[in-house]
Amino acid sequence: MRIVSKELDNKSLTIAISAGRGKSWTEALDILEVIKNKDLVPDVITYNAVLSACSRDGRWQQALGRLKVMYSIFMVPDVITYTTLISACEKSGQWQQALSALTATCK
Repeated sequence: MRIVSKELDNKSLTIAISAGRGKSWTEALDILEVIKNKDLVPDVITYNAVLSACSRDGRWQQALGRLKVMYSIFMVPDVITYTTLISACEKSGQWQQALSALTATCK
């Protein structure tokens, strides 16, 4: 008989966001809060999963807000972060915001 730990870690919670357990952007943000409340440190992969959930729901403002949080904690966004943000902006017709995000990648 195999005993499975009920403890959740950062990796499993990030997988939950990516696998669609965070079906909506609000659920993805809730899972992000669970990670923080468990004194775990979300990484760029976790934030990318949250940005993806925001993008799926056309919530470019929330995606942009998570990017600002990443900057505030000195986390370095990667190409996935920016392409996800650009996609969120594009889906919402916010081409100016997408252009700003693209410009930021060149700095």
